[in-house]
Amino acid sequence: MTDWDSYKPNWYTARIKVGSPEKFEELMRWMQINLQGHRKHTVWRLTDDNYFDIRFRFERDYEWFVLRWC
Repeated sequence: MTDWDSYKPNWYTARIKVGSPEKFEELMRWMQINLQGHRKHTVWRLTDDNYFDIRFRFERDYEWFVLRWC
């Protein structure tokens, strides 16, 4: 896979700290329920220092995510 910084650079980006596996599972569940086409319209990664980086194709999904999680 390509470098994260150059992958989908024009998409909306959010980053949050994930402190536990439960929070990560909650994030994933929320995305499945609330973001239509999340597999196609988002890309994400979990970093070694437990940050969840996510990029959204659509501004509305980004805003909804930020309002809920950040």
